[in-house]
Amino acid sequence: MDRRACISLWGAIGLLALSLVSGCNKTPTKSQGDGTSPASIADLATTTTTVSSITVKWTAPGDDGAVGTAPSYDLRYSTSTITEANFASATQVSGEPAPTVAGTAQSMIVAGLVANTTYYFAMKASDEVPNISALSNVAAGATLAYTPPTFVTAWGTDGTGNGYFRYPWGVAVDEGNVYVADSGNNRIQKFSSTGTYLTQWGTLGSGNGDFVSPTGVAVDGSGNVYVTDQGNARIQKFSSTGIYLTQWGTGSPIGVAVDGSGNVYVAEWQNDRIQKFTSTGTYLTQWGSLGSGNGEFSAPYGVAVDGSGNVYVADRSNNRIQKFTSTGTYLTQWGSVGSGDGLFNDPGAVAVDGSGNVYVADYGNDRIQKFTSTGTYLTQWGRAGVGDGDFVSPTGVAVDGSGNVYVADYFNSRIQKFAPAP
Repeated sequence: MDRRACISLWGAIGLLALSLVSGCNKTPTKSQGDGTSPASIADLATTTTTVSSITVKWTAPGDDGAVGTAPSYDLRYSTSTITEANFASATQVSGEPAPTVAGTAQSMIVAGLVANTTYYFAMKASDEVPNISALSNVAAGATLAYTPPTFVTAWGTDGTGNGYFRYPWGVAVDEGNVYVADSGNNRIQKFSSTGTYLTQWGTLGSGNGDFVSPTGVAVDGSGNVYVTDQGNARIQKFSSTGIYLTQWGTGSPIGVAVDGSGNVYVAEWQNDRIQKFTSTGTYLTQWGSLGSGNGEFSAPYGVAVDGSGNVYVADRSNNRIQKFTSTGTYLTQWGSVGSGDGLFNDPGAVAVDGSGNVYVADYGNDRIQKFTSTGTYLTQWGRAGVGDGDFVSPTGVAVDGSGNVYVADYFNSRIQKFAPAP
């Protein structure tokens, strides 16, 4: 072999040796060498329950069997028992916590559940390959039955004197006061939270402070009172004692609500839209048109705003509630015609409490229904009648800061007050 060939041979051998040494020093990735799944969870259990949530707990299984920390969980639930075969079709929980080191206790609250219902839970853990664990044990838990509010008191009867009503339509509350749109008497009456008469203002007419069939009433954070003066096709604004401040509008206003910034939302039943104004009546925006699609309306009557600025509309002739952002972007809806849970017969008013629960005056079904902010049915109360807790066509509903619910009982010419369930 000549000198050049020898050098080339030894160079090739050197490169091969370097490559082998380099390969020996290279650490294989976990995905290349990991064939071990996380251990299955064997102690899944349910603990605290409420009317709409169940707390689930378990012990973290690890990554490789019972060692290390698994990268992720997949927790699911169903109203029927869960098996390996139907796990994929069960409802997947969002927002599972990140796994912790093997052997530590973990838990999470699964919310948005239906009251008085048994749920089954199961879960799997997986690593980054992914190797997926076997199915955990199945844990069962039941949400609590929802107790409707308790009747506290009622006031009013048919008449024209102080504290009497003729077809009370809308009701609103501030800290300790209740305002009623006394439609047939063309006035607003103000009461304490227990029904003691305080004052009133308005008479039949079209001048400042006069009314023709006032329907909606709302109160802002400063105590100013806004009234939908339906027969005069306008909104009127007053101080908390009834001093006239301003007015605006034309069209067909029937429901009114005010958000935390003082913006005023008006439901127009004939124009099938929601209009938004500043507290002094400057036009800001509107949305809606006649129809039954998302964001369309057929005679919207009631409107309410929650603490986050979301707007709820009682879309009366479509027998549903629609939810929007403060600028009118459609979010969701629920309801259809009927008398069962979550169904409506001409829903005419809507209110929201401090926790975001939604109350609907279900006019044609003579009841109040309560839902979560996303439309999950919670409870209802009322039936046709004249006794305590009965209604004949409720047209207004409001909730105070303590969770007390006030209902304008239209044909019974009274206001009824209910306390939240303990």
